[in-house]
Amino acid sequence: MAIALILSLAGCETAPPQTPAAELTALRPAAECSAVLPPFGRYYYPGENPRFAEYIPPDGRIVQRNDGGWCVIRYTSSFNASVDVPALGLETPPQHGEVKLGHIGPVLWIAYRPQPGYSGGDSFVVRQISPQPWDVPVRVIVGSKPA
Repeated sequence: MAIALILSLAGCETAPPQTPAAELTALRPAAECSAVLPPFGRYYYPGENPRFAEYIPPDGRIVQRNDGGWCVIRYTSSFNASVDVPALGLETPPQHGEVKLGHIGPVLWIAYRPQPGYSGGDSFVVRQISPQPWDVPVRVIVGSKPA
């Protein structure tokens, strides 16, 4: 059985300002939105001499209709079965929308809203700063009509 080693102690990056929880909960949700960030990290087999088993890279995806609303990826980070709330930063901003980052309790929020009238592809990269840095790419598909 593999044990998930999602994060470990980090370097010296400083945390950027996060969007306050009250502002995150006030975001108007998109009427049609699918937002996922499957589990990612380094997985090890337990035992006296634990060994590396698998690396699964981060892969965020958002599909939404452009109705002026926000689509939110919500995820919880863990390290050795302990919940962690890492700081997030925007490493590469989207070209056709805006992003808000923060957390509500232990749940991390990556919120995206496309520019008015835009439909097509977009992408951005979120930097999970602590305890171990990760670049989390997010691919976006924005439609102008219901899916």
